[in-house]
Amino acid sequence: MLKSLKLDGVGPVPGLSATFGERLNVITGDNGLGKSFLLDVCFWALTGSWPGDRVAIPAPNGKKHTPSIAFDIKGKKSPKQELKFANYDFRSQTWSRPTGRPYKPGLVIYASVDGSFAVWDPARNYWKDEEENPRVYQFSPKTLAFGLHKQSESLFESIEFGATYCEGLLKDWERWYLQQGHSGEGSPFNILEQVIQSLSHPLELMTCLAPKRIYADDAKRFPMIGLPYGEVAYPHWSAGVRRVISFAYLLVWAWHEHEQAAIVRNEEPENRIVLIVDEIEAHLHPKWQRTILPAIMQVVQN
Repeated sequence: MLKSLKLDGVGPVPGLSATFGERLNVITGDNGLGKSFLLDVCFWALTGSWPGDRVAIPAPNGKKHTPSIAFDIKGKKSPKQELKFANYDFRSQTWSRPTGRPYKPGLVIYASVDGSFAVWDPARNYWKDEEENPRVYQFSPKTLAFGLHKQSESLFESIEFGATYCEGLLKDWERWYLQQGHSGEGSPFNILEQVIQSLSHPLELMTCLAPKRIYADDAKRFPMIGLPYGEVAYPHWSAGVRRVISFAYLLVWAWHEHEQAAIVRNEEPENRIVLIVDEIEAHLHPKWQRTILPAIMQVVQN
């Protein structure tokens, strides 16, 4: 886990330091103070990749000193805390990382305020060559819904031979729904439904329903949810509902894929998750906002 950060000449202020607690940290403040920026730096310190390619840049203070980021991470095999430093190289416009074997902070999931997501999986992203495989999985709202695939110059090659990193919410919803009979209560679909119900407001519980075709000229079967006033298909979900269900899907997908990758690698799955959430309450009604944080803590604990 990330124990502390110290920024010198980076971001919106000349100097910034933060020390984090063991289980839960809540950051509050007015707009424009750098809360989202701080979370971006936290994700970079843990994974070595910037979420959404939002690379931190030096503060515009005009001083001729080298901007730096100091961070302290307690990894799985490194109980001893040791402060690491990264400096900004103005010529290459990049940050240097400390040499040596990277830490394994656990499964790291970041939900950004703009609806994008980033996932770093120690079973799939550790020691990856970024030119061949992603060092971190980056999702826009569109790729989270329709899938994340390895880019290729040939569409045929991409579909037939390229890697599929994530099938996407639409395909996984249908596939997981059909797999329920084989996996029992531990099936991804049942877990997804439990997470969605945990994140729902008690007076407006959402239930996961069988996918359905809803357009005459579109063969896709869309995810369906049950609300107190009836069934609603994916294209008609409100912004708040879509954000919460996308977040629930990402949690289930990230853990399920981590377990599957650990089996292939003949390793034990991680027992630690670092969850970074930037304004998950965006687009939500105030009564839902009051229940979302306790619900997230319950989901992670389960």
